[in-house]
Amino acid sequence: MSMCCVNTIISQNFQGKATYISKKDMTKSVQFDDAQMSDNQKAKMATVLKKMGEKTYELNFNKIESIYKEIQTLDNSGNNNFYDPDVKYKNIQNTTRIFESDIMLKPFLIVDKLDKLAWQLEDKTKKIGMYTCYKAILKIPVSKEDLQEFNREKKYLEKSKTNFYKLAIPQEQVITAWYAADIPVSHGPDIYWGLPGLILEINDGTTILLCTKLVLNPKVKFLIKKPTQGKMVTQKQFDKIETDKINSMRNKNGAIQINVQSN
Repeated sequence: MSMCCVNTIISQNFQGKATYISKKDMTKSVQFDDAQMSDNQKAKMATVLKKMGEKTYELNFNKIESIYKEIQTLDNSGNNNFYDPDVKYKNIQNTTRIFESDIMLKPFLIVDKLDKLAWQLEDKTKKIGMYTCYKAILKIPVSKEDLQEFNREKKYLEKSKTNFYKLAIPQEQVITAWYAADIPVSHGPDIYWGLPGLILEINDGTTILLCTKLVLNPKVKFLIKKPTQGKMVTQKQFDKIETDKINSMRNKNGAIQINVQSN
């Protein structure tokens, strides 16, 4: 792990850059239906899911703002591989967030309040690079909306004649974070924030985000620009639009059908 050893005193123009790698076990959220898939099909799908779960992200931050996005990489054929266009901006001073996302390539700008995260601080520590990190736990119960979505999807799958996967039953999420108190900013990767130190590792049960490179007060300064692209909506509005779009793509058997037109 490459970590730059610099004075972490938080000055007026303090800045930092953190690089995270993700490892995601997609099979915990999508379970194969053994009865309808051959061993070869399952092996190929496992390879695809593994590749989808391995990404690199960058978090740029100052005292009150941060912006988080995936670092684009090209595969050997020169094609973008599983690019996630989401950009996440957070302002911890006025507790606002602006997320840039899309639904079927249509851009949206999700503007909302930052979710207050009820972290439970623990005394356990471990080293990440040169930093002593402290453990924190966040428990997210299964919401009514999660159960409703699960039941809707379950009904669609029951109607479908051919299913290659089974849904995982929603369960309480237990998220483990490791933060560096020596870097006294309340930022973190993805949607996470609110701890008394920069979050260097997050494990939500299926995905691990680990900081592999950290530069504090880089010589070349940068600007944190708020995302601006897309139709402005709240998170609740975005979720409804996304659900409605998915449901509109289902055929009479409940399976999602995408029509590709060729010239």
